[in-house]
Amino acid sequence: MAGYTTDLRRIVSTIVHSLYPPAALPLTLPVGMVLSGAPGVGKSHLVRLLHASFRAFPSRLHCVTVSAPDLFHTQVGRSEAHLAGVFSALKASTVPTLVCIEDLDAIASMSSTVALDQSLLGVLVACLDQASKQPSSRVFVIGTMCRQCRPPLPSPGMLADVAGRTSGFVGADLLHLVREATLHSIHVAKHPGVLHDVAAWEHALSLVRPSSVVQHLPQTSSHLLAPLVGLDDVWAALDVALLQPLRDSSAFRRMGMLPPKGILITGPSGVGKSHLLAVLGAKAQQRATCLSVKCTDLVTKVVGGTEAALAALFATARAAAPCVLLFDQIESLAPVRGFDSTTEQTFDRVLSTLLTEMDGFGTNGKCSVRFDVEIALGLPTESARRAALTKLVAGTPVSTDHQSTEALVAALTDRSEGATIGQLHAIFQEAAMLSLRESIDVTEIRAAALERACCQVVRDACRV
Repeated sequence: MAGYTTDLRRIVSTIVHSLYPPAALPLTLPVGMVLSGAPGVGKSHLVRLLHASFRAFPSRLHCVTVSAPDLFHTQVGRSEAHLAGVFSALKASTVPTLVCIEDLDAIASMSSTVALDQSLLGVLVACLDQASKQPSSRVFVIGTMCRQCRPPLPSPGMLADVAGRTSGFVGADLLHLVREATLHSIHVAKHPGVLHDVAAWEHALSLVRPSSVVQHLPQTSSHLLAPLVGLDDVWAALDVALLQPLRDSSAFRRMGMLPPKGILITGPSGVGKSHLLAVLGAKAQQRATCLSVKCTDLVTKVVGGTEAALAALFATARAAAPCVLLFDQIESLAPVRGFDSTTEQTFDRVLSTLLTEMDGFGTNGKCSVRFDVEIALGLPTESARRAALTKLVAGTPVSTDHQSTEALVAALTDRSEGATIGQLHAIFQEAAMLSLRESIDVTEIRAAALERACCQVVRDACRV
């Protein structure tokens, strides 16, 4: 076999180690091998050479050759019985056996819809599974095929993309990821078990997260899918600063700049900072690991405990890089330096730890942290309030009291000047409570109750 010396040595080595496994190494060894190639390249000749070589030691190895086309019979069930009988006869053999199935294409075509082909393939798979579960049988099967045998594996480019998005995954996480992708492929794909479908991997990546960061994963809900009202400019800035670099940072490299390392979102209570943070985390999870942290949960009564928890959090984030840390109410961890009057000066030490962990950020006098990007959320404009109220009216059973919905929204928009998005939601909550106080059996919120609630919520906000 000129030109196949290396392949022949590899085949012989695989057969010998599978039929005569070393006792010192209890490994799971293969029970079969497929030789594929165009007609005439020498597959059958290679098999005959193997048989001739192993037959020189008849007391140590038994060789059997089966032609797949010869397995077909006209009687129902006889083809399957013929194939099963070949393997059944080997159970009584006391010596290792090498089985060669020539022209395996005849029964091992995945695209075949013939019932007999599928039945024979099922019998063959069952026989191979039984041989693998009973190592004492010592049977090795070689099949020859004219068409190229392609394992159901993703392309190298797809594997590289998946590998780049699984930072922080341990072996068990990767096994879970492959299992989820396989199940999705079986349920919805046209070719079950073939992991070439990008949708299968995207589905698996949306479900499986690194086990080391499960406790800090942001909670997702259906309301996060709703569009942000009146924050188009803010979302565009966040997309350029965070989401776009996660997808492709080449634009920043062309400009000779690095993507921002930190974003600070400020604004009064109720303008939607936490909701915006949750939506941002849901979007960023598609390309990075997102850890949602409530800063108040990091503060402990044990001296040094807060600093240790903060350092452990950043260590977890580095192990799962690329990672996005979402700090809610960061002012509870990073107050103005020098205003901690306690003996231990806990918050000054916590702030120093935070600055140390956030590499690349500096201080300037009494300024806590200088972020690369700072976004200030103000009170919603008239158009933003109108859009938010239109959405709230559409999603709430409201009786307009013989006036149009547009007129009701316009009236509420005028009366809610200076209100935040959170207060607009409070208006509908208060109107529902007023309606229920009048009648517990009410099914709709009256327009009058909405107007009363609007005046009450805005008046209470002005007092604050």
